[in-house]
This record gives sequence, structure tokens and C-alpha cells, in this order.
Amino acid sequence: MRIPVSDSIATKELLGTLKRKYANRYSCRYSEFGLEPSIIIRKSTWVGAQTTIREKEIELDFTFPTIATSLAGTVAFYSGIAAIPSVINSWFALEKDLGRFLTRKYAQQ
Repeated sequence: MRIPVSDSIATKELLGTLKRKYANRYSCRYSEFGLEPSIIIRKSTWVGAQTTIREKEIELDFTFPTIATSLAGTVAFYSGIAAIPSVINSWFALEKDLGRFLTRKYAQQ
């Protein structure tokens, strides 16, 4: 999901906003793993989202929240094990929840 924003936002500023909003529901951490800094939002062991700020947009993708679950999920996918529908539904629900909040807070008006 991509959310167009009118003003640029610092990743650490967004991290603080997400931590305040979701303190009792999700854990949020700053990550410099990969090409760009991002925020990993963890709902559970298997369900998470990655938020990356690009020029004039916030990109939101579902992801495995840890390297261990990412490896296990990748192995399961490529070995032909069917994805668990509850995990997929949780990914979409998390993305929808975060997307709604970020759109209300930061989207171009």
C-alpha cells in the first residue's frame, strides 16, 4: 500500500507516532536492514508490516517481523506448504489498520 503525503516525514518521527498510537497493540522498531531505513511493526510472531518513507509517500507492506520467521516462511512457501489463511488474513487486517491511521494522519488533503 502506498500513501501519498504532502510533507516529508522523518522515519524516527513516524516511529514515535506509531509507538504512541499502538503502544498496547503492536511493537514497533527502527530497522536499517536493507537499502533504506524502515519501521517494522510486529503484531505477532508471524504477522508484521514494514513501513518505509520515500519521497512524498509512505510505503506499507506486510512482512514477517523477524529474520527467523522470514526464513521459516520462505522455506514453507518454496517447499510447497500452503500458506495458513489466518496468517494471510492477519497480514491484510494489519495493513488495513495501519493504512487507515497513516492516511488520516499524513495523506495529502
